[in-house]
Amino acid sequence: MISGRVGLFFRTPGAWFGVLVLGLIVGLATVGPLVFSVDPHGFNLTVSQDLQAPGTAFWFGSDDLGRDLFLRCVHAARISLMVGSAAMLVALLIGCGIGLLSGYVGGWVDGILMRFVDVLMGLPMLMVLLIVQAIFKPGMESVILIIGVSGWMGIARLVRAETMSLRERNFVLVARARGLSEWRVALHHILPNAMRPVLVSAFLGIGHAILTESVLSFLGLGIQPPNVSWGGLLNNSLSFIREAPWMTLFPGGLIALTIFSLQLVGDGLRNSLEGDR
Repeated sequence: MISGRVGLFFRTPGAWFGVLVLGLIVGLATVGPLVFSVDPHGFNLTVSQDLQAPGTAFWFGSDDLGRDLFLRCVHAARISLMVGSAAMLVALLIGCGIGLLSGYVGGWVDGILMRFVDVLMGLPMLMVLLIVQAIFKPGMESVILIIGVSGWMGIARLVRAETMSLRERNFVLVARARGLSEWRVALHHILPNAMRPVLVSAFLGIGHAILTESVLSFLGLGIQPPNVSWGGLLNNSLSFIREAPWMTLFPGGLIALTIFSLQLVGDGLRNSLEGDR
């Protein structure tokens, strides 16, 4: 069964490439700061190293303060991936809870919750994010919470649809006949079976969360120094786009490559899970 799913996963065009790229980026983000012990935030006041083009000395070039852009991208990867994953976890917790409640209880509870979801999905979310983040103190915790709270609506709809499809299945009726409580039936029997499309959506959601964090940091409302994310590196590159385009190219390329790889892995996961049905 597992080998069959793995085979379906890797038969998906590009899935192996997504796994390879994500593994490399996550590996660098995890062990890179330990292997490359040089302070990525430090700079040399005595020797001019600022705005050096990519080469043997600086693989990704250096920034306006002479800092190694490769090392800064490695350290920024840890922050961006952490924010994207944590924000997606917040969205999963909220979306699964509301979707399960709405789909299982139904009736007026379902009507109220889904109208609330419709209202939130109709709002210009980027504008809401900018307003909320401008009110609260910028920082990693607030960025994670805001992105997570603003990204659960699609997950709630997925879980609700799966729950409504599963709640009258034979295994659910058997669980009720055994005298299990309704909340136990919902949590232990329906929710695990409703998670297949949610897992695929989660991979895509991590990419969206990384992109949202990058936009906030690019605008100066996200991760604050001394921490740095890929979006923060892009923000720092604004004044040097003409004379040092590599300051924009490498962080922006890593964002695009990570999101593309997450989409490829999500497609492979969808094929492997659907093929098991």
